[in-house]
Amino acid sequence: AEGQAAGEGRKKKPQYVDLASALSVRVLPRMVERGEAAYVEEALPRVADSPHALEWIVDIGRAPGGPFQYGGKTR
Repeated sequence: AEGQAAGEGRKKKPQYVDLASALSVRVLPRMVERGEAAYVEEALPRVADSPHALEWIVDIGRAPGGPFQYGGKTR
């Protein structure tokens, strides 16, 4: 459509982040800044590790140019 930037409206692919890696954690804010909202989803344990799995999701949102908000708190 007219007036849309290249890639706008496309679904973003998942981005792996290793929270045990300082480099990966350091670039995490830059990855989040690329969009208006993001979420973190745990992908472990693998099925082979345990018969049970736990998954958690953290929503991170902000207005364009505004501060990030975590659970209603401004940071």
